[in-house]
Amino acid sequence: MARRIVSYNGYGHTVITNAEGTSSESMTFGFDKDFDNGRSIFLSYTGMKASSGWSATSSQASSNLRYMPNADIKNVPTAPTNWSNEHRLVMGLDKTMNIFEGAPTKVSLFYKAYSGSPYSYVLDGFDNGMDDASTLMYVPTANDPNVVYDGVSENDVLNAINTAGLGSWQGRVMPRNHSTLPWTKQLDMRIAQEIPTFVDGHKLFVYFDVLNLMNFIDDEKGHQKYYRYGSRGLLESDGFNSSGQIIITGIDDRGPSTDSYSSRYRMQLGFAYKF
Repeated sequence: MARRIVSYNGYGHTVITNAEGTSSESMTFGFDKDFDNGRSIFLSYTGMKASSGWSATSSQASSNLRYMPNADIKNVPTAPTNWSNEHRLVMGLDKTMNIFEGAPTKVSLFYKAYSGSPYSYVLDGFDNGMDDASTLMYVPTANDPNVVYDGVSENDVLNAINTAGLGSWQGRVMPRNHSTLPWTKQLDMRIAQEIPTFVDGHKLFVYFDVLNLMNFIDDEKGHQKYYRYGSRGLLESDGFNSSGQIIITGIDDRGPSTDSYSSRYRMQLGFAYKF
């Protein structure tokens, strides 16, 4: 079973051809309503399924080849694309108030939630002739003749596999982009104040935005997660031994990284003049 992982002795020229089997399907539902009391709401949901043959995480063909999670780089099947979110929900609420006579105040809330991006489990350190972190992970069984352990026990490896919820894949190579990251949820707020001018038809607006309001309230909220190149190296490996067995050398149980910019709250004050 381990021989379903194929490695090559380096690479030179890259030949690019067209591929078949890729697809993309999406469906969107929307609703919006204005009320007489100054409130308005909108709601939108999009469901998408998209598959691709290549991850395209880099700008050059050679890098795309190198960092593509695979078990056999010459025979890459289609899989969920790195760049789509299966579910996306967007909601908005506006409230216009007349706190100051002739100068409306508008408070807006904008909420978005979308399912996490797909990612692949790989054997970190397994050199497939192109990269040492792009070989899809073979999931060992107990007393598996296809693997040997060096520096880590079989029991620890099996516990790590079960903790990750991958027990059903034992004895097989994990498919590309099988798993998904946690949902990302974010709430933004805008307060906009109209200021009267002395010129007919001219309006001045002052607005204050808080982006990722949930993170401002609780620094454990509003986080966006990612794995570099869409790959997670749960098991560390030193490749094949002379008998063709996969050498497993360790466990990396770290979770995904946090996108520090997208996950932080931000505030901005702005002005707009319309005439």
